[in-house]
Amino acid sequence: MRPPKNRPASNTQVLHLRPAVASSLSLQHAFNFLRQGQGERAMPLLEKLLQNDPQNFDALHLLGQLHLQRREAAQALQCLEKARALKQPTAALLNNLGIALRLLGRASEALDCYAQALAQQPDYAEALVNQGNALRDLGQSAQALASYEAALALRPAHPQALNNRALALRELGRLPEALGCARQAASQHPGYAEARYSLGLLLQESGDGLAALQAYEQALALAPGDPETLNAKGSALEALQRPQEALDCYAQALRQAPAHPDALANITALLERLGQPQEAARYRQKAPQAGGPASG
Repeated sequence: MRPPKNRPASNTQVLHLRPAVASSLSLQHAFNFLRQGQGERAMPLLEKLLQNDPQNFDALHLLGQLHLQRREAAQALQCLEKARALKQPTAALLNNLGIALRLLGRASEALDCYAQALAQQPDYAEALVNQGNALRDLGQSAQALASYEAALALRPAHPQALNNRALALRELGRLPEALGCARQAASQHPGYAEARYSLGLLLQESGDGLAALQAYEQALALAPGDPETLNAKGSALEALQRPQEALDCYAQALRQAPAHPDALANITALLERLGQPQEAARYRQKAPQAGGPASG
């Protein structure tokens, strides 16, 4: 059984619209739609603005943020780079550039953007969290921990800072502290599914399978159908000797993400242990690459 893994750390992004921009009604409407999570309504407004004024810094920045919300990193980077070329970048633009670069696997370049953003605005908690995420991507967990703690000194209840601090502590082998931090994140932010997932991961690693299962179920109540959490719940059920329920979780995960490597590996191995080699072979054929080494 492959144990559940850390997810890629959550980036933090703050929508930014300067007062000087508010004179543009279309920009203000697009900003409001983005803030409300209605990107499909913001897109045509921004595209029309840029047709009429291709060098509109604020429209380019907002369009880049919209692409980030959709995890369209390449399109986001293109818009944000165009905006940066027009004038001295703001700290918010540099932060968002870093997010796009990190999503594209360019963590070292992202770090440079966050450093520039923090040089402009040292109390920028979001940039500190994102800097920590890029440092963790590069295997620098101790430096990442310091970055998260700097963010928490500014905003003690910052959800991503708390959650990702717990994961950095885990990577440094400080499991009791990590568990305490994850409990704090879940308690202070009851609607934050990511904190429940991280809590389950740490509880499972500490040997409290029933509590881990409860945390995963709480995460799924907040984010139904999340394949990573379904896979993790399956692994917890399997460890609790509840194989049929585990099979159902792995199958649900694969309905959401048919190529999920860990769910495929877990369901294949469990079916073999249950004496169902034909079913196991059916899943193995779907992902021959799923037989690699486990990662935790």
